[in-house]
Amino acid sequence: MYTNIFPEVLEHVLERADFIQTMNGKLIIGLLVLALGEEIVFRGLVQERLSWIIKPSYAILLSSIIFALVHISSGAPIIVFIDLTTVFIDSVIFGIIYYQTKNIYISWIAHAAANIVAVLLMMIF
Repeated sequence: MYTNIFPEVLEHVLERADFIQTMNGKLIIGLLVLALGEEIVFRGLVQERLSWIIKPSYAILLSSIIFALVHISSGAPIIVFIDLTTVFIDSVIFGIIYYQTKNIYISWIAHAAANIVAVLLMMIF
């Protein structure tokens, strides 16, 4: 989608995630570790604790907003907005997976798989 409709967003994402050079074992391990850390913090800690005091749907949305803001980087406002919107949507999906399963490992696998597929697609296109 980015390549055809928003090539500037693809450039922005590649700059934000500048560690993506080539697909290799170190990159895959890095993506797995990053996804696990993010899931522990944003689903296991933030979303879980928020759901103690607000409705789970609000906890998912609020933790996803925080998750997206953590991924903010400089660039043209519309490009940054599109990038953060996709990060937010992914986070909502991971939050729903965690809420439905109460299993951090399942949301981690979904997150890691999404990261790996995204990197593969960026490298192909």
